[in-house]
Parts: sequence; C-alpha cells; structure tokens
Amino acid sequence: MADPIGNIRFSRMVRTANSEKYSILGTDDEIIGVLDVHYSGMAGTDYIHGSVILLGDLEQEEEEQVVELINEEIVQSFAPDWARAEFVLEVYVGRRISTYSDAEEFAEEDIGNILDDEEF
Repeated sequence: MADPIGNIRFSRMVRTANSEKYSILGTDDEIIGVLDVHYSGMAGTDYIHGSVILLGDLEQEEEEQVVELINEEIVQSFAPDWARAEFVLEVYVGRRISTYSDAEEFAEEDIGNILDDEEF
C-alpha cells in the first residue's frame, strides 16, 4: 500500500444502535480496508470490539496509527462518556473476492455510499 496514513479517512456505510461499519479510505479515495465495530454496555461496564480488514500489508507502525485513528475518530466520538472496560480491535489482511446484494441496481463502486456517506 502506498503511504495511506497521511490521507486516511473513514466513510460510514452502516450504523445501528450498537454497531457501525466503515470503509477505510486512503490516497485518491481508494478503499484500503473495512472496519466493523460493536458497542456493548451493561451494568456500567462498556465493551467495544471491532475487526479491521486491510486490503494490503502495512508496516507495524502504520497499523498502530490506523488503530489509534479508529480509537480517536470513531470509538471515542461514538461513546465519549462510556466507562470503557475493554477495547479490542482485531486486524486482518485480506482481499475482497466478491460482493452480494439483493438490490437490483447495486454497483460495487458505490459500496461506500450504500446508506450514509458521512466522512470523518
């Protein structure tokens, strides 16, 4: 991947009451990964678990920067007052094989704009 860190941003694809899905965008708005994050709170103890799938390898330092951006720009903004007991983020490297949808006019290039094109 060509230095995505300086230009990284997130485009929300889906948001529910307890979870979010984002495209991770790099230089020239290319998708460099996806993020799924889930929020669970009970009895004053809050848990945040997520998965990042990168579409290419990053150096360890770059990976840590992506995790820190996710924490600062997404997790903390979603739940700033939570008594966070646990934040677990698993990072994978993979590739998209295909996309399935029951929408009649689904275009794969629109995947980042399905429900909400809000950027952070």
